[in-house]
Amino acid sequence: MHSTAKMYFKYVLKHPCKSIAVLFKKYPSDIPIRKVLRLLPKNAVIVEAGAGFGVHTQIFASTFPLGKIIATEPVPEVFAIAKRKIQDFKNVELLQFALAENGLKNLEILFDATHPHESNSGLEPTKDFFEVYRGVKFPNKIQVDALTLDQLSAKFEAIDLLWLDLQGMEYRILSNGGHQTLKRCHYVHLEVSIKPLYFNEDDSMQIINFMSAQGFKIIYQALGIAYGNILWKNESFNK
Repeated sequence: MHSTAKMYFKYVLKHPCKSIAVLFKKYPSDIPIRKVLRLLPKNAVIVEAGAGFGVHTQIFASTFPLGKIIATEPVPEVFAIAKRKIQDFKNVELLQFALAENGLKNLEILFDATHPHESNSGLEPTKDFFEVYRGVKFPNKIQVDALTLDQLSAKFEAIDLLWLDLQGMEYRILSNGGHQTLKRCHYVHLEVSIKPLYFNEDDSMQIINFMSAQGFKIIYQALGIAYGNILWKNESFNK
C-alpha cells in the first residue's frame, strides 16, 4: 500500500467520525444549519449553550445583525478562541459559564486540553465515547461557574431559538431549571445520544417524552450512529 494511502487508512481508523464528516461535507448527525436559520425572524433572539469555538455563534451573529445572541462556553481555552472569533459582533454576549441544575452554582468539567473541542462534560465518559472520539483521554478537570437555563435566559421575554450542546446533560438542564425558558421559546435544537457516551446520561426517549409533554413537536431530526440532533417547534406559538 502506498505510504499516503496508509496514512489515510490509519486516520480513518483513528478518527471514524471525522472521516465520515469529510465524506459528507458535514457530520451525518447534523441538521443543515440553513433549515434552522430560515425559520427565524430578522431580529432573532438566540440562546446558545455549549458554544465551543464559536462556529455557530459566528453564523448566528452574521446572519441576524439585528438580533441578539447570548452564548456560554465554560472551558477557558475554548472560551478564549470563541471570544476572538466573535469580538467584532456587537449583537453577541459570550459568557464563561456552564449550565447546571437548580441549586448548583459550580460544576466540575472533564476535558482534554490537547483536544479541547472534541468534547467536554460534567459526566464521566463511557467506553463508547472513547470509541467515537479516538485519542481523547479526558485527563483534565476544572471547576467552573454555573447558571441554570432560566437564569441565563431571564432577560428575554421571548426566545426564537434555544441551541443546546450539553454532552448528555440536556434533559436535566431543561427539566430542573429550564421550564420557564421553554415556555418562551419558539424552537429548540438539541443533541441526543444513540449510544451511551456518558455514564448516567439522559436516555434519548426520556428527552423526547419530556419535550413532547412541554408542547414541542419534532420538525427535523438527523440521527447518526452514536448521536444525533433534533429540532423542535413549540406548538403553543403560531409563526
